[in-house]
Amino acid sequence: MNLNAETLESFMDIEFSSPQDIKLYQGTCGDIAISGTGTIVVAVGNDASSGIGGGQSVTSGDIFISGGSVFAYGGNGGAGIGTGGDGTCGVIMITGGFIRAMGGKESAGIGSGMGYTTGCYDSITITSGITKVEAQNGKKDTYNAADASIGRGYVPNANTSVFGPVTIDGVVITDDEGKANREIVGKDTDNLKWTVTTGDNGIETWVLTKK
Repeated sequence: MNLNAETLESFMDIEFSSPQDIKLYQGTCGDIAISGTGTIVVAVGNDASSGIGGGQSVTSGDIFISGGSVFAYGGNGGAGIGTGGDGTCGVIMITGGFIRAMGGKESAGIGSGMGYTTGCYDSITITSGITKVEAQNGKKDTYNAADASIGRGYVPNANTSVFGPVTIDGVVITDDEGKANREIVGKDTDNLKWTVTTGDNGIETWVLTKK
């Protein structure tokens, strides 16, 4: 699936008031590529589905974002950009654009949804080419918050899952289990300013902008 200004033209006139009114994808899918300076994408996942990526308990391909304005919201248990609940995906690579991604309950903004049997990705890479990336993990509610706003959702049986590295501007921010290294989180990189805001119920908002 390739999304650019021309293919998204029909989305621009849609008025929606609930997550069910507009969805990019809710099942198994191949690679997704979003590009173009004028591209605008608004994606809201249904229950346990990611906003951009796959649905519940399915495997999706790679996700590439190189430009545009992207707003992605995961359903209950789904990442904003990445996997649905108990789902898997390939590489997530963001090299440009303005990105705002919010995970559903127990899910990362960018990365994996919640998972009890699995929930993983090959790798996540964000480069200095971005304009801004804002990611927020899902509400803790009565359960557990996602490990990170960019990275792992809440996956208690992590030994059954494989999480690749999360790299931001050339810096790997995760350990061997894919968990965020808290000594690195929130520290500026060579080219990006990184702020972390902590809210209630384990919610964190990570914002990356050019210096």
